[in-house]
Amino acid sequence: MSDDRSMAEIIDGLSDPDRLVRTSAVWNVMDWGESGRPALPALKKLLDDQREPYIRLGAAGAICRIAPDEAEGVLPVLLADLHDNDFMQRDTACMFIGRIGPKAEAAVPTLRLLLDDEIETVRCSAADAIGRISGDWSHAIEIGLTLIQSSDFLIRIVGAEHFEAMGTEAKAAMPRLRGLLRCVEWQARVDVEEVLDEINRC
Repeated sequence: MSDDRSMAEIIDGLSDPDRLVRTSAVWNVMDWGESGRPALPALKKLLDDQREPYIRLGAAGAICRIAPDEAEGVLPVLLADLHDNDFMQRDTACMFIGRIGPKAEAAVPTLRLLLDDEIETVRCSAADAIGRISGDWSHAIEIGLTLIQSSDFLIRIVGAEHFEAMGTEAKAAMPRLRGLLRCVEWQARVDVEEVLDEINRC
């Protein structure tokens, strides 16, 4: 099957009456990067569908991915989802906003509010987005340091993945991570050591 044929099928899928087909098409088109620009008109139509917030959010994220020059145009959709009751909507909106970078500066005040979100992954994604937009990674580092020393191993996993997602920006946390080795319980110490090893490989 040719690429042209595949893209044509994705575009058709974006307007399919079956929501599962539309959802799949939205997330598939992201894999095309800027080669997916022919799908822009169909994606923009999905932005008007208030009945399907998940698909609408995915369409906004897909536009950010395939047409970075038009990402500012979907920022209002993403900003609205930062206030959604569904934590997955908030989390995903943070990630998409972070991908926009400095042009999403208007989102920073709301992102700062999410640094106190009840869900750990939302806090991480909000801090990561702030870092990508403003270059200020201090919030991301503080959240990561808090999570990685938790007594709950699942929360420590979130913290470890958070540092991994930061890439080289996590190097600024290394002195404090080393300091944690002297004061955390042995279970957390193992996770801190793994995080340090991962950062060293960046």
